[in-house]
Amino acid sequence: MDSPPPGLATLLARLAASGTDFVLVGALAAVAQGAPLTTFDVDALLGDGHQLLSTSLGQLDVFGAVEGGRGYEELALDSVTVVVEGQPVKVLGLRALPELKRDATSAKGRLALAVLEETLRRTNL
Repeated sequence: MDSPPPGLATLLARLAASGTDFVLVGALAAVAQGAPLTTFDVDALLGDGHQLLSTSLGQLDVFGAVEGGRGYEELALDSVTVVVEGQPVKVLGLRALPELKRDATSAKGRLALAVLEETLRRTNL
């Protein structure tokens, strides 16, 4: 995994080691696959609804579903596995990530989409 902010890799590894089924989505998923983005939280798809949790290792943003109502089962099909501090972590694949940003209305979301599309173009995925 590329360099996430301090603590986020440990947070992911501990979540994976707990046996929790989740898919990493959002900017950290892109960073894990080489996209040059910056993020300060972990976006993970698990459980129902949406909860923003504050941990000693960083923010954990938990979603029951993402844009378009897509849930864990659907997104897990488009995931890849990366090893984070010795733990396998399901990460939404780089090809699927732009779909989450296509309808972005914020400047940050539109910028992330441009970076994701350029990363895909450069990696020929």
